[in-house]
Amino acid sequence: MAILGDSRFLHPDSHLSEAHVTKDRRLMVTRGASSICVWNLSTGDLLFNWKLPPLLRDHSANNYTGELAFNASESMAGMVQFNKFYRFNIRSGEQLPPIELTPQPSTNMAVSMQLPSFVRFSEDLSVCAFVQGRKGTTVGKIEGDSYVPLISDRVDWLPQALINGGRTLIVGRIPEELKAIDLASPPSESGQAARRGSGQQNYRLAPPYLTAEDFRAKKMELFELATGKSRWVGTFETILALAASPDGRLLSVVVRKSDRQTALIVHDLVKDQHLLDGSLAELCGTAEPSNPTDIKVKFSADGSLLVVWGPDFGVRVLDAATGGTFATSEATKYDFLDFSCDESSLAGVDSAGRVQVWNMPAGTVRFRLSGDARLGQPRFSPDGRSIYAVCGEYKVRRYDAKTGKQLEELSVPKSLTHTPYAIGPDGSIVLYGDRLQPNAGNSLHFERGAYSPNGELFFRDRSRQISIIDIASGQNLLDVREARLPCAVSPDRKLLAIKKKVLSQRSPLEVWSLESKQLLQTFPDVRSDTDTFHSLTLAIGNDGVVLARDPLGSEVLRFNSATGQTLSNIPLLSPNVAGDSKRSKRRFATGTFSPKASYLALSLINGTVLVYSLGQDAAP
Repeated sequence: MAILGDSRFLHPDSHLSEAHVTKDRRLMVTRGASSICVWNLSTGDLLFNWKLPPLLRDHSANNYTGELAFNASESMAGMVQFNKFYRFNIRSGEQLPPIELTPQPSTNMAVSMQLPSFVRFSEDLSVCAFVQGRKGTTVGKIEGDSYVPLISDRVDWLPQALINGGRTLIVGRIPEELKAIDLASPPSESGQAARRGSGQQNYRLAPPYLTAEDFRAKKMELFELATGKSRWVGTFETILALAASPDGRLLSVVVRKSDRQTALIVHDLVKDQHLLDGSLAELCGTAEPSNPTDIKVKFSADGSLLVVWGPDFGVRVLDAATGGTFATSEATKYDFLDFSCDESSLAGVDSAGRVQVWNMPAGTVRFRLSGDARLGQPRFSPDGRSIYAVCGEYKVRRYDAKTGKQLEELSVPKSLTHTPYAIGPDGSIVLYGDRLQPNAGNSLHFERGAYSPNGELFFRDRSRQISIIDIASGQNLLDVREARLPCAVSPDRKLLAIKKKVLSQRSPLEVWSLESKQLLQTFPDVRSDTDTFHSLTLAIGNDGVVLARDPLGSEVLRFNSATGQTLSNIPLLSPNVAGDSKRSKRRFATGTFSPKASYLALSLINGTVLVYSLGQDAAP
């Protein structure tokens, strides 16, 4: 909810490609990897769920990915994938018979060249235009359960929009320009094929406009969809996102400037002047976006508010004229969680690069770190007095773990952005094969793997083999073939719990002795419906009891490696978390056990962190 700044509910599909809210704000239609759903927007109830046929799932054909289209009354939704047009009545739940637009693809030539691409619909879904490989553009009418072609094989047309009730088609032609074609009396064919993806010109729909962007000239031209006439020409650097207000008065553009800064511009097309031109990071109160190509913008119905969304800063609702913040939503998930060795503190970093530290077991916020840089991989020192965080390509900052005060900024000779590291007892940064002192200038060897909570052991991941390395001595304690991370070591360093990676069969969980290097127990996968140990969070105690959080996060599995018994599972409670629909499967971004397995911390995709206290009586 943009105005309230909260999360209303979670979509159950693992991949959401599109969401459309009806004008009456009653329904939302979503398209995921395997289904199309209709929701009651106020309650989050799932009203209808249409499963996509296997050929539609995750299928992309020649620049067209099956975007949803709606008629003017928003009673019908339609989409094209593969060679058929699928129709759904979102009010009654009826699915109409699919309409075949092109013949079933032949295996004698590339399938993508035989399927519809650049598909465009009229406002009432009665006229459809698309490109079919080298045959060019076809325009036809939807009559009952059939598609009747009216104009075929126009290789000089590249359809951009159907307007005027399907009577006019706006196309791109050679040389790269836009033309409004009266379909009742189309001009003769020019004999030149329309260019597609030349790299110099890009067309983009921004109702009520169509934009033509010239990359070489750094110029953008606006065309009115209603008339096809040019409305305005502007000069911009690389355009990342744009939107127009519904009344056509304002245009919002997110651009990457020559100094690599991302800027947000709001232009008044009537007065031909910028109302807003500023740094996106400053307007949204965050660091420079790391993924600016993922940013989206949209105006409110009256054009007074501008919604800006990005994976680095969540949702910002800005005043379109002044850039002032109207509302915010910090629905960014925590991608990394770390407990201190004494389990008195928990640190997490969200997708916006902000570190938050909680007191354990109270769960109160101790402090939050943010500012001029995106932070990552927070790590506690073994004594728990300091917390380290990566703050750039070649820098690590050290903070006081009690107050959050920055103590120093360390320059390192290798980027730690995606490199696992730990903190040694002497405060040095530890990478496998090297103990890195600040400003040492030594050359580092990168290894895939992970560290034990106290930084004493490194789990090297190489050639489908996990090697347990003692950092202080460099001794290789154990090699486990056909294994995968994560793994866990008991606090006394005598036992290892590790997930095997066995191809073409279900993968077991193994417990090894680090002293004798012997396999002690093997626990087969206990479930038939899912790979229990596929996305595992592990812990093992000195008594040999293994804790494993199942992939869905609904319970903690327990195994006794001393006896080989599978113990009773610990069901996890489901507190009423805002944005977590009871009808939705709960999705977790990451999870970790504390060093002594007293706690389990789980990060939900809606930005909530849940911490469970794991008692011996199986009552979290």
